[in-house]
Amino acid sequence: MKRFAIFFTILVMTFCLITVPKTSSGQNIDTTSSNLYDLDLEALMNIDIFSVSKKAESLFDAPLSASVLTREEILNSGAINIPEALRLMPGVIVREKTNGNYDVHIRGLDNILGNKLNYSENTMTLVMIDNRIVYSYFQGGTFWETLPVSLNDIERIEVVRGPASALYGPNAVTGVIHIITTKPESKPVTVNADVQAGTLNSKIASLAIGINPVNKLRFLVSGNYQYLDRTQNTYYPFSVKRYLSRDSLGLIATPPYFPLADSGKSYYPDPELATDKYAANFSAFYDVSEKISFDFSAGMQNSKAQTVYIDNGIIPMNYRESKTNYVNFQAKMVGLVARFSYIQGEQDLFVGQKNPGFHYDMSQMDAVVEYDFKWKNLTLRPGFSYQNADYDVGNYTDSSNFSYFSGAKKLSTISGHLRAEYLLFNKLKLIAALRSDKYNKPDDTYLSFQFAGSYKIDNNNLVRLVYSRANQGPFTLDTYSSMIIDPGYFRFELYGNENLKLATTDMFEFGTRNQLTGNFQTGLEAFFSVTKNFSLPMQYYYSADTIPVPFPPFYAVKTTTKTRYENIPLKANQAGITGNFDYIINRNLRLKGFGTIQLTALEDLNTKVNHAEYGYYTSYQSIIDLKHEATPSFYGGLTLNYAALEKFNIFGNVYYYSRQQFRYDDASTRNVETIEIDPKVIADLKVSYKFWKNNTVYVNLRNFFNNTSREFAFGDEGTGMYLAGLNFSF
Repeated sequence: MKRFAIFFTILVMTFCLITVPKTSSGQNIDTTSSNLYDLDLEALMNIDIFSVSKKAESLFDAPLSASVLTREEILNSGAINIPEALRLMPGVIVREKTNGNYDVHIRGLDNILGNKLNYSENTMTLVMIDNRIVYSYFQGGTFWETLPVSLNDIERIEVVRGPASALYGPNAVTGVIHIITTKPESKPVTVNADVQAGTLNSKIASLAIGINPVNKLRFLVSGNYQYLDRTQNTYYPFSVKRYLSRDSLGLIATPPYFPLADSGKSYYPDPELATDKYAANFSAFYDVSEKISFDFSAGMQNSKAQTVYIDNGIIPMNYRESKTNYVNFQAKMVGLVARFSYIQGEQDLFVGQKNPGFHYDMSQMDAVVEYDFKWKNLTLRPGFSYQNADYDVGNYTDSSNFSYFSGAKKLSTISGHLRAEYLLFNKLKLIAALRSDKYNKPDDTYLSFQFAGSYKIDNNNLVRLVYSRANQGPFTLDTYSSMIIDPGYFRFELYGNENLKLATTDMFEFGTRNQLTGNFQTGLEAFFSVTKNFSLPMQYYYSADTIPVPFPPFYAVKTTTKTRYENIPLKANQAGITGNFDYIINRNLRLKGFGTIQLTALEDLNTKVNHAEYGYYTSYQSIIDLKHEATPSFYGGLTLNYAALEKFNIFGNVYYYSRQQFRYDDASTRNVETIEIDPKVIADLKVSYKFWKNNTVYVNLRNFFNNTSREFAFGDEGTGMYLAGLNFSF
């Protein structure tokens, strides 16, 4: 009843006027109009971007590969969550696992290590909200359902493709996804509400209220709610190689340290549920002057999600729950920028499993100070930052339980960085950035850098060159694991490694941007990257000993294995080309398209690694595919937006990815399994009608051709979802 009460509360509060965002240049844009093109064509073709250099600049002139998804495009597209909206961006791979739960990658590098596909698949892309990092340091990656903002809270999404650690720090290895939220305009009160419902028991609602009590001071309060059912209620245990109902799972033999209660019902709670989340946010903005401002935001979220888990032969799906709170403060004073953010809460990544060691309290703190110094055509930005992540399982385990580690564990980073930008002859822009990160674990310092240059041949043509290096940060599980399981007849030990080398990527890129006519732009980027220092849990000890037992034949063989996270001699080479175009046919019709062709190949993999200190050999080549077809070789999309008759708006988009091959090490059989994932076309359509001022009614058809092929190994079938909704703004 609680979730229905929340939904109803948001529904009845739909007396409204939209919160209008403010662009980085300070220009107010009405983003609620069904006609996207109230602006002139020149303004539409010259959108600003912030995330490339942490300052507003023309996207056309930006020296890095980047894209901007505007509020207009997001709302008109009908996307129901942030990952789905990212299907409108070049260079981003988005695959649905269960309804509303996605795997998101910039340029791939997914599933490099075979069976290391656990809770969050992409550990190399940094995700931020208003410069606040929302990355998980437990096992890496982003839990998308835990983001507290809805699409209705977002002014724009900016994606920077390629290593960006020199600017943003660790884990920006393949790029950055930066979500920038709205600010209320300078009106006394503005209210916006959006509700939609449809098939698969879908209920989606959001509400935002902007208040401007006095000049220069503004407030924004928002809330959102989402509930989605799974497209199926069966599970795929690897040991039986077929989908089973929840009631049938109790027939599956399981190790004694993974007990299934009530025939698996507590192990797999709410089999119909895919996503259930609600969140609330508060923001305050105080603009003293053009050069001095203070921003504060705080919020909470409570989320549940069921998603694919691939780690052993027993557990096909995990049900995770997260309750977190955050605060974020930013001050700008002339050229000085200071920011502090803190998030804390409780997460259980395996609800229903007894004491799995994945239930923990967590807190993350991030503080940054930067200063912009400009002299003639030279701009310098020195800065310092500190990051700290704490994960504590102490409240959920005791001496009688196994856990991946005990008590509280800490990861911290102290960083210093410098970025220099020089403009020569108003045509050649040169950029150099260097960052030094000192980690507590490993006790080592890593350097990341970026060298970029862009040359503006004329007002309509630009070429770019980029060379950069980025590194992944440490994770709690890889670093601090200390787990011993010994039920009597076998013993398993897993240890982390505080001296692991961190994965690093070097990338070279060439790109062009061309404005062929006043309303037609193209972009092309060719890239090559090398990634190394991958790590895996490696077995370094094995024994088989005869032990007495109280039944015939009065003896048994007890095996002992010891495993530790180790770096492996493996390189991932990736080469590809991304192309995109933007064609504004007229003020009512816009066509955008993009596509990426890429190839990932693995090399330098030795068949066996010799742990001489233990006198034991471990083989791991079998689970790694040197051809590496887990990343699709082609992916892209096409969008068409037609604003007709001042009342109607039609937005259609098509997203496609090619065939993929997923390989994993089946722990139940110790065999290497290969799963083919077929190519897929996903077509979406939203049609809206403005019935009064900027208030709209709409139908929203997601995957409207009902393409049921799976997008992810062992995920749900991807059925269509059909919704109707209202957006009130008056």
